[in-house]
Amino acid sequence: MRSLSTTSPLYYLRRLNQLELLTELLGLIAVPGAVIEELANGRQAGYEVLSVQPAEELPAHERGLIESLAPYLDKLRTEGFYLSEPLYRRLLGDD
Repeated sequence: MRSLSTTSPLYYLRRLNQLELLTELLGLIAVPGAVIEELANGRQAGYEVLSVQPAEELPAHERGLIESLAPYLDKLRTEGFYLSEPLYRRLLGDD
């Protein structure tokens, strides 16, 4: 299984010396560039954070992320979550 991680799990699990939980539970972890940048900013501010190297990135369409996102966006919209049509189209790359 391949998963994405935000900054918080990486930061707090490292502080607890439990980073291996991520890979044990989720397998391969992809860390987006924005998360790597946020961790670097934290390191510059004096926090002890994980050092992560960027992996080769593919456009979202090539990774299949956009196609997998559509059903979740549709479900949110049908359950009352407001998402404007232009934003919806932009998220799906139809703009």
